Amino acid sequence: MNKNQFLIGALIILALGLALRIIPTIGNNFYFTMDIANEATKAREIIFFRLHPLVGQETSIQGFYHGLL
Repeated sequence: MNKNQFLIGALIILALGLALRIIPTIGNNFYFTMDIANEATKAREIIFFRLHPLVGQETSIQGFYHGLL
């Protein structure tokens, strides 16, 4: 493989990766994982509802919490 073929292949991969990340955001469709959605919910409670949580996120151990956001 020569240098030009490698460069073209790398640019195609970068363009496809960029397209896969940009196209869903055009229609305001954002994909959330569980952690991101939980943090967005907590941020909404703090910013809009003026609620200040005393504990952070739950862990797999019952009664044990992470620190605040």
